[in-house]
Amino acid sequence: MIRLAALFLCFFSLLSGPVRAADTPTAVVEKLHGALIQSMKGGAKMGFAGRKTLLDPVVRDAYDLPAMARVATGTAWAKMSDEEKKGVTDAFADWTVATYASQFKSF
Repeated sequence: MIRLAALFLCFFSLLSGPVRAADTPTAVVEKLHGALIQSMKGGAKMGFAGRKTLLDPVVRDAYDLPAMARVATGTAWAKMSDEEKKGVTDAFADWTVATYASQFKSF
């Protein structure tokens, strides 16, 4: 349970990761919030795949997922090849989006 809480704390601490100049932190959070509300309201009608499609670009824009994957991997990161790092980063990003899609399913 402590690890899960630490992971979510990591998510929120990195929320403003690679924000583009036109995106204020408030805009990023509001965009994520809007997509999560839409996902919950769509719920079963959208299905998991629909919620995942909706949330994928928003979650990837809101979080610095490569940095989060690096932190989550710990010291093993330094021992990985570039190809392995890409694989871990891709899997971490897919898992993060899938977690949101599976949890934000009802309003």
